[in-house]
Amino acid sequence: MRFGSALGPLAVALSLTILQLPFAATASAAETLFALITADGTSTDVTDKTFEEIGYTEIKTRLVGEADTVSTVRGVLFSALLDHYGVDAETVQVTGLDGYMAELPVDELKQYPVVIATEVDGNRLSVRSKGPGWVVYPFTDHPEIDDQLREARCVWQVRDIAVRN
Repeated sequence: MRFGSALGPLAVALSLTILQLPFAATASAAETLFALITADGTSTDVTDKTFEEIGYTEIKTRLVGEADTVSTVRGVLFSALLDHYGVDAETVQVTGLDGYMAELPVDELKQYPVVIATEVDGNRLSVRSKGPGWVVYPFTDHPEIDDQLREARCVWQVRDIAVRN
């Protein structure tokens, strides 16, 4: 019993520490939304603070997979994010957490108000709900781009955006 009683406080301390680890990881993970990787390979964390500096915008549009519903999407304009970091490129490659990748032409991102969303209908996007970042095209206001090509560019669970020249 002596052996067991000596481990009791240690086991409790370890259990408490282990229980706190997921909360600590969640708190730090919530700060970084995704990475921006420049053409030279430099990686920069894009955070909620970055989005606040750029300024949020909202659009109302149909989301991929929801044909008859119009949702309010909040995030930053993709073009404003690129301007914020001084990105001058022809394309960017967006990669999701699952490894799905799409090439997006920068000219198109400047022509249309494509949003990197962090909220849909007032609800913060989580990994379970296609977040923390989701590329959303303005299909409702611009029916000329409401096609399968642009739907395929609506990457969710954005892990990184890589600049391509």
